[in-house]
Amino acid sequence: MKKIVWIIVFFFIVLPVISVCQTASLTIINDRLCVTAENTPLQDLLKQAAMAGIKIRIDPGINPLISKEFTGKEIQDGFDEILAGLNHSYIWAKNLNGDPRLSEIVVFRPGKTESVQTLRASKNLDIAQDPKTGAYYVKNRILLTFNRQVSTRKVNKLIEDLNAGITSVNTYLGIYALILQGDADLNEILARLKQEGIAGMAEPDYAYRAGGTPRVTGLSESADAQAQSDMGSTPSSYAVAVLDTGLMETYASQGYIQGSFDALDPECSISDNLGHGTQMALIASGQVSPVGVNPDEFSNPVLSVRAFDDNGFTSNSTLMTSIEYALENDAKVLSMSWGSETDSAFLETAVNYAASKGLVVVAAAGNSPTGDPVYPAAYESVIAVSALGPDGKTWEMSNYGDFVDLAAPGFASLPVGYNGDPGTYAGTSISTAYLAGKIADYLRKHPGTKTIDAAELMNSD
Repeated sequence: MKKIVWIIVFFFIVLPVISVCQTASLTIINDRLCVTAENTPLQDLLKQAAMAGIKIRIDPGINPLISKEFTGKEIQDGFDEILAGLNHSYIWAKNLNGDPRLSEIVVFRPGKTESVQTLRASKNLDIAQDPKTGAYYVKNRILLTFNRQVSTRKVNKLIEDLNAGITSVNTYLGIYALILQGDADLNEILARLKQEGIAGMAEPDYAYRAGGTPRVTGLSESADAQAQSDMGSTPSSYAVAVLDTGLMETYASQGYIQGSFDALDPECSISDNLGHGTQMALIASGQVSPVGVNPDEFSNPVLSVRAFDDNGFTSNSTLMTSIEYALENDAKVLSMSWGSETDSAFLETAVNYAASKGLVVVAAAGNSPTGDPVYPAAYESVIAVSALGPDGKTWEMSNYGDFVDLAAPGFASLPVGYNGDPGTYAGTSISTAYLAGKIADYLRKHPGTKTIDAAELMNSD
């Protein structure tokens, strides 16, 4: 495997907020602060900073109206102006390159620091569907890269004309998000961005549904299925990052859970109201083995990431946040037991980035036998996995096609249901998590491996 070079990437998300008088915005670009606010409640502005990746802790009783307008101020100078007359403090941290970044702002009353609370963002995405293509996307959000020739003045003029906010989603890749208001015509705005030569790539912030593991009837049902007893922790440098619906609290303290992260609400402890992410964590860790597989085949550490909201949706910007967590926390394999027929340049960019940093990326081929490519599995840098039944033959509902790299066991008796009861489930989701675990185990046993043939691995003892 290639050596991973760790790079801290900042995620800045700015949402327009309706204030008492007019729209207010707070934008952070390259550690510079831009603010437009008239009689705007302070906490509305600070929520935008919280969405930008800065932890905000504030006394709930502190919420004066703010009227400010400035652009391009040094980040601390800008916040000093917003918070003038209020007791506040800053906490700075160094990224892995040794550069300082503002990580936390605390606003308090003297002698009442115990009253401060963390401002939180919404945990569910606002999703719409294109009636022509069927693609899901986050309402009023566009991802784009700017042409290098575009001046800051031209970008600011565009933001003003569109009454929008701009945020850096991934500074390493140069990907930004444009947040629009109302019922904006995304196609019209995308066309304008390209026509005016402002954007290099531009598309909606596409959204994807969580993968499905349908419950199976007609087999020997295992409603009382249980995970193996906790085998304890295993080396953290060979973890599988499971990007899914999260992890149930019951399993969060198990030794094989190396870490957890809620990409939709980083300040919140991980949860899983759907069950799919917990299922995949159990399989990738080796705590639950597919039908027909040696139950003691491997035991891996897992990084559980809640990339999907409670409605079962994720987005490209959320996935980028999730991938950065995986890279920064010693993952070796990225397991994505879900997919979509929506082909996205930014999704491909994200998984290519993960692969370039040394992660082995594994994704599900899909549970509909259409033969059509499913993404991210169909991207060149990703291992696409179809499912085998208990008889060792291709599962009848598994997808197929030239993009599929190999098949793996896809049936398992699980102590956790997916939108239902425990029992026997089937799908390429299971195949993907199992293969991800098998690869991580191989890498742990063969340190220094530069490349890995997944097909050969599946055929080995």
